Amino acid sequence: MTRLFISYACQDEDSAIKVLQALKQYGFKTWAEAQDVEADHDWYEAVEQAMSAADACVLLLSNAALQLPSVAREYHYFMKAGKPLYAVKVQHIEYDEMPPALVASMPVDLTQDFKRGIKKLVKRVYERETPTAMLREKGERASRPGNMRLSVTVNGKLTQADAALLEFVERLQKAGIEVEDVAIVDLQAKTQR
Repeated sequence: MTRLFISYACQDEDSAIKVLQALKQYGFKTWAEAQDVEADHDWYEAVEQAMSAADACVLLLSNAALQLPSVAREYHYFMKAGKPLYAVKVQHIEYDEMPPALVASMPVDLTQDFKRGIKKLVKRVYERETPTAMLREKGERASRPGNMRLSVTVNGKLTQADAALLEFVERLQKAGIEVEDVAIVDLQAKTQR
């Protein structure tokens, strides 16, 4: 059974409890500070133990969460440990307001249709969805096993796309996928890098 660490800002505690309850209905074991740290227990130690024991992290994205160093420390821990990170938006946030690593994680939006968003999150966790699986879902195919040719079309600012693409390529490489060619096409300038 997958153990999920829930990372969130205390201002989002109501959303965290709602997500916890939904994930428990699907049979996941969850850990969240609000419900799992006893009053007499060392908070920092409890969080460290929970992150170490967890199989993956569900990060609740909000403006408050993006401002907290503790939330950043938690999601960086999972990224460095090579454990899956599933970002979910519990508040409307523009992609350019998020760190590139979180944009590259393709956050699930819970703000429009909570039940549909939870089902999408659960599907990703169950399948341990990798970037390769996400590409296949969109109809892309790897050029040969273990290697991919990745082409991204951008209609706008390349600086944000470049950062997100680099983070995405890093995620592919961490997943053991050798990326042989990356092309960014700017439709406005009609140039290729």
